[in-house]
Order: sequence, then structure tokens, then C-alpha cells
Amino acid sequence: MQSARPTSSSFGFSPSALPGVLARRLTTSCPVIAAAALATVVALSGCKQENSTGGGRSYFKTHFQDESQFIVETVLADLAEMTYFAKTASLPDPKVFSVQAQEKPGSAFRAPVYDVAIVLQPNQAPLKAVISVSGPIWSPEVYSQIPGLLFERLGLSQHTVVTPGTDDVAMMLRLQDASAATIEKENQSVSEQLQRDFQNPALHSKAALLLGAFALREWSGEFYDVRLPLCRIAAHLAFARALTDKPSSDINARLADAMLETLMNNQVSALEKVTRLESSDAPSAAWARVLKARNTGDYRRLAELESPTLLERIAWFYAFGRSVDVNLAWNRLDEKWIRQVPDFCRIANTFECSVETGHGLLKFSGPLELQEIGAIYEMASGQKLQREQFVPELNQLPERCFSKGTNHQIQVRVIGWGQWAMFLQRQLCHALWQDFDFLERRWGVPDKAREFSASCDQAFSGLRLYPFVRRFNATDAKSYRKSVDDAFPVTVATPHLVSPGIWNYLCYTVSFAPLYQPNPHSAVSSVQNRQNG
Repeated sequence: MQSARPTSSSFGFSPSALPGVLARRLTTSCPVIAAAALATVVALSGCKQENSTGGGRSYFKTHFQDESQFIVETVLADLAEMTYFAKTASLPDPKVFSVQAQEKPGSAFRAPVYDVAIVLQPNQAPLKAVISVSGPIWSPEVYSQIPGLLFERLGLSQHTVVTPGTDDVAMMLRLQDASAATIEKENQSVSEQLQRDFQNPALHSKAALLLGAFALREWSGEFYDVRLPLCRIAAHLAFARALTDKPSSDINARLADAMLETLMNNQVSALEKVTRLESSDAPSAAWARVLKARNTGDYRRLAELESPTLLERIAWFYAFGRSVDVNLAWNRLDEKWIRQVPDFCRIANTFECSVETGHGLLKFSGPLELQEIGAIYEMASGQKLQREQFVPELNQLPERCFSKGTNHQIQVRVIGWGQWAMFLQRQLCHALWQDFDFLERRWGVPDKAREFSASCDQAFSGLRLYPFVRRFNATDAKSYRKSVDDAFPVTVATPHLVSPGIWNYLCYTVSFAPLYQPNPHSAVSSVQNRQNG
């Protein structure tokens, strides 16, 4: 089962227009796109960056130097910006704004304690607190004291009374169509509502639910990474709870909480929360069935439904594939469902498939990814994605809850284009790897595999995560060494954007060449030692 990867101490576009192997697939996928140079970037853009160890001794080119610190600081930065915007309708000065979480010496393993310092305004003492990660690191309860401290510092009222609207469950129901387009449409709607009424806790609950639906579509194998959406879900839920002094009975918040537990792979807690949402007449019933199947692999309840939603069909496909056989599941799919969303292909590509299923995936997987990229970009930006824009746009960094509009006005964006871009890039990279793997190793047509790989190199070599695709697709010592040389700088520049799965493969042996170790740093050699031992 895919999981949220537990924290550790280290870290105008259509297939018909495409040339070559990929263009033949949906009608047997690589546009000729100008490659963009990989930019060296720092994390937490908008926050003042400081070296956490001083003296230039840090390994990563980010303020944070381990995964847990990254998660804590990201949630805190979200909460700080949310509070500041709620009070002032603006954001802190990025030259002043900083968030630091320093682990206390002697913290227990897997239960770190952090000294926190948040600077919001010039000539003002930092807001200081202590955070004990005594539960799941993405649990809103871990951060429950921070909003109150921020409210007090900025003079924001802590008790907001909101009358529930008649539209409370409408978004939940619409999201059952399981499409990226619906997620983006709801994203624009909730973002606009928050722009007008940012202190409304019900809207933050809906934002958390929306992010949960977004993250639940992540099926990218070794590229799998939901850490940033989880940070934001935790922040929205913590912020919503701080805005009212009454216990929340908001069904959107409760469903978002169950999604959060599911995405953290906390199956016992998730099932306890799902059970409370499960009554057959509840608006959340379909989501409860989906989350139960996701957590248990039990497809039987979904198989009994006479008219399942597409969301439930996808959940059945995953659970049946996990518990019985993905090839049998694939053979039971109607082609119209496969063409409707890329989710079936994404899920199938996370399993070991037969050659027969592999041919189906080769036909649909890449083109469907490219279709979704083009469609979501057009919805998010209002313009078609041009070939020369493809790589630069997919390399955009994930934002927090805000972005700048064309007139430089601060805009609320629950899921900004940068969040979409990294999500879509991971899905595409996984599809490219799986297609090559099918051609080279399962179908056994190396000439077609080389043609496919050359086409992909031409089109996608500038993508931030593409060196990891080349690492998976390497078949000789030269290409293997180059992929490792190109991938390691990505882990140093943006460790928070590299999933543990693809990172580990840089240190794994290959059958056709000696292990290549260009980076002797202890953080890397520890992975090598575990793999070789």
C-alpha cells in the first residue's frame, strides 16, 4: 500500500500533436519541448533563510536539514501566514518573516521536541514556543497552541461564530466524480470564498477536505510524495479549530481528518474516524466506503454497489488489485472509464502487471497524463500550455496558501499551480519510467525502449525529477553514472521535493556496473550501507 512515508532524520497541449512513440499511443507520449536548465532553489520561499548549523557546514541548501524539521517549519509557516493574512489582508515582509524550529538536544527518537521562533514584523521580538511531536507529526493537535499565540501577538479574535451554510456538503458530493478538473474548479471556488472571509472556520475545513481529495489521487510509485499537502491539511484544520471556541461538528472537517489519517497510513485511527462517517444516508457515505477500502484493501462492499461513483470504481480497482490481482481488475474495466481519468493507469503502474495489461498501460498512461497537465494548466492560468512553457511551468515551486496575482495583489490559493505542477510532474515521471520498463524488461523490445527513451530525453530532460527517471531507465554504466551525477544536486537543492523512494535508488546497486558513489557524505553512505548490508 502507498503510504505517506514516515519521517526520518534525512531526507494547448494534446497527444495528437506529439511526434514519435508517444504520439502513436492514444490514437501507442513525447512533445519536442525545449529543455529548461535545472534551477538551484531554496525551500520555504518567502521565508527568510538562515543556515541552521552556521558556518556553511550544512549539507542541504535549505534552512532545514532533516525531514522532521522541514515538516514542522512548513506547518508553522502556513499558520503564521494564515494568521497574518486574516488580520491584515497581506503577508509578512519576506525580508523579515522567518520560522525556525530547532530540535532540543536529547529529544527522544521519533518524538522530537522543538524550540520554535517565529518573526512576523520588524523590530519585534520573536514569538517563541516549544512543540513536542508526541503524536503523528502531521496531526493538528501537535500544533494546537500555535494559532492562539499568533492570534494574541497580532490581536486577532480567537472566537468566530459561523452559521453553517446550505452548501456545506455540496463540494464533498461533487468531488466524487474523481476528476482533476473538478478539484481545480472547487479549488478556485473555495479560494475565492477564503479571499473574502478568511476567518471562516468552515471554509478552512473545506480547504482541508479539498487538499485531502487532491492528495488521495497521488499514485506515483517510487515518486510518491504527499508531504506538502499533509502539512497544509494540518495547518487548515489547526487554524479552523482555533477560530471557534465550540467543538467542531463540521462534517467536512471530520472527513478531512479521516483523509489525513489515511494519507499518513495510520490505518487504525483512520478506520475509527471513517466508521463515524459511514451511515448509509450520510453525504459522506461514499467517501467512507472509499477510505475504508483504501485502508483495508477490502473491495467487497464496493463490488456490491449497483451504481458506484467513479471515485468508488477507482477505490474498488485499487483494493481488488491489491487483494486479488491487478490484471483481473484491469480486464474488468470499461475503456470509457480508463479514458476518463488517469487514475486507473496510475494505480496499475504501481503493481507488477502482465504483458497484456502492460500494452494497455502503454497505450493510455502517458497521453492521459499529458491531457491532465494541459487541462489543469489552462484552468489554473486561463491560457493553453505551450510547448516551450511545459518544462519551466512543471518546475514551478509549490506555494503555501497564497500567491501573487497579475496585479501583484495577494491571492488565496488552496492548491496553487506549484502544488499542481509537482503533483503532475511526479505522475508523469512515474508513467515514463513504467512505460520504458515495460518495453525494455517485460515486453523485451530494447530497440523500441531506446527509441522511447531518446524521445523522452529530448522532451523532458529539463524536468526537476527527470534525472531519477534516467536512473531507473539506465541500461549501461555511462547513462547510470550520468543520472546519479545529475540527481544528487537535486537532493541537495530541494530535498523536500525528492521522495524517499527515488532518493534511495541513487544508492542502490545495478546489475550492469559497479556501485557509483560520487557523494561520500555520511547522510548518503548510511543509505548505501543499509542497502548493501
